[in-house]
Amino acid sequence: DDIPERPYDDTGTLEDVSPATPQQSTSGSSASNTGAADAISVYVAGNQVVFNDQAPVIQNGRTLLPVRAVSEAMNKTVNYNDGIVTISDGNKKMTLIIGKRVISYVNNGSTSTGTLDVEPVVLNGRTMLPIRAIAEFFGYQVSWDATTRVVNLT
Repeated sequence: DDIPERPYDDTGTLEDVSPATPQQSTSGSSASNTGAADAISVYVAGNQVVFNDQAPVIQNGRTLLPVRAVSEAMNKTVNYNDGIVTISDGNKKMTLIIGKRVISYVNNGSTSTGTLDVEPVVLNGRTMLPIRAIAEFFGYQVSWDATTRVVNLT
């Protein structure tokens, strides 16, 4: 199964690959993060990522993860400055802005932009980003098991 979010194509534009997931409304936004039975588990290269203070959520049918925990599990550097999030490793860098659907990619000096269908948000003091757009840009394959609610990045 595909993870419930949209992968980017070669231009950085995101394409729909799955139907929206039912959601619950919290604080004016659509987010689903109910109990332990509904918890989303995330694995990077076979290692489970531990989220100490903010669990992954599904918002508008897209899986959002705390950026620092997942990015650092992928051995990426994360910088946050006044609502601008930059994730990088060597020759690749992506930049996202909290509350904006624009994403910028730099790959070996070549820059492109795209549009996310879910903007990055801050929940409980943690920056939440759509995982597929990040992981695939850095060469990871992403899978979603809806039955077990497990995201695998390999």
